[in-house]
Amino acid sequence: ALSVSGASCRIYSHARFRAGSNTTIPNGSELEVHSLVFIDNGANFNGAGDLHVASTANVFPGDDATLDVNVRNSGDLRVGGLFDGAGARLFLNDDFEQTSTGTLHIDIAGPSASEYDRVVVDEDATLAGTLDMNSQDTSAYDIGDRMKLVNAAVNGTFETIAGLSVGVVDGLNASLAVYYEDTVAVNFADNTAVYARVT
Repeated sequence: ALSVSGASCRIYSHARFRAGSNTTIPNGSELEVHSLVFIDNGANFNGAGDLHVASTANVFPGDDATLDVNVRNSGDLRVGGLFDGAGARLFLNDDFEQTSTGTLHIDIAGPSASEYDRVVVDEDATLAGTLDMNSQDTSAYDIGDRMKLVNAAVNGTFETIAGLSVGVVDGLNASLAVYYEDTVAVNFADNTAVYARVT
């Protein structure tokens, strides 16, 4: 078990948080990672503090990983583990913030929910930086297909979008257009999601 005490704890070496491990980050504290970090599904992160992905870090949360802390991404956050492929989900039960130096990496292999990565944020998502989409199978798309990549109460937009080309679809050179759409959540609160549409 790891319990952060004081204002900040930093990890500079490669690390893996295994299923069943417990990491507590209390209010006012921050766990800052600066290296290659794997977070297995079932690794427990809890508390009212922050997990900060520093600009030098590459973090790989495994498929269906759930983090019960605030997450601030200033580095590379790759949805799904190193070998999970497209269709991974990352559940963030508190706020998510991506800074201008951060990159969110999403793999997309088709329009079905099981074919593309997505981030589900229970609270607010404040966006900046880069969205990097890795399109893996151009034959799987039709013009007009759309995929919900980030489900949250979204503030801001990604400053840079990478990986827009998906090749030839229906005889056309197709690309992914990223857009932000207001939706109505089950509790009737306003919610904005980030989508990609094949155009």
